[in-house]
Amino acid sequence: MTSRQDREKEAAKTIMSAVNSMVIDSDTIGRMLANDHRTLQQSFMGIVVGFLNGMADHDETSRFDARNEASVQLASRIRHDANLQEREPLPFI
Repeated sequence: MTSRQDREKEAAKTIMSAVNSMVIDSDTIGRMLANDHRTLQQSFMGIVVGFLNGMADHDETSRFDARNEASVQLASRIRHDANLQEREPLPFI
C-alpha cells in the first residue's frame, strides 16, 4: 500500500470511528460541513459521491442486510437519478 493509500485508509477509519463512538445529529453535522471553507466543501463532496457509489455497488452485488439495506437502496437511487457513475471529477480550486 502506498503512503497515500495509507492516509486514505486512516482517514476513513477516523471518520467511521467518530460516527461509531458518539450519538450524532447527522443533519446538524452535515449542515456544519456545508458551511465550512468552500474548497473543503468541494473535497468533502467528492468523498460523499465516492461513498454513494460504493454503497450503490452493494445493491448490485446484494452485499447488504437489514442494517444497511435502506442506505444501499437510497444510494442506488441517488446514483441512478444523478448519473453519478458518469460524473467528472470535481475541480480542486
